[in-house]
Amino acid sequence: MNKLPSWKEALAKRMIIRGRKDPTRALQMEEMALLREEYLHQKFETKFLALKLEAHYDIIKELLYAHMYKQGFSCNHDLLLLVYAQHHFHDFKDENKLIKELFSMKLKIHSLKPEKFQDYFEKNEDALKNIISLLKERLRMM
Repeated sequence: MNKLPSWKEALAKRMIIRGRKDPTRALQMEEMALLREEYLHQKFETKFLALKLEAHYDIIKELLYAHMYKQGFSCNHDLLLLVYAQHHFHDFKDENKLIKELFSMKLKIHSLKPEKFQDYFEKNEDALKNIISLLKERLRMM
């Protein structure tokens, strides 16, 4: 998926599907995200920072899926979560940009050196934690 579709295009082409709300599946995704978040409280050696990046990616991905399921949407590709986030979280300008960057890094994780992950976390870890907190807070408000 080179270029992300617009929200309307994703719905029209059934890449994002509106269906029944699925609070059970949403709760399962949220619980898994919380378990992964607990895992992040450990110290990571430099050689394991790729796993830390994957954990952040998975937490944010699962929280976005939980949002979708709670609202009655689903999609057929993780990158479409970016379309969902941009449409539903208008006030997340910087956060959406960082989510997109995280998803991009995840796609090329195997070609990156450990130092790249260390630089990334030094620069973005607090912002990633904030995104996770905001997504959890929005879930509680739904």
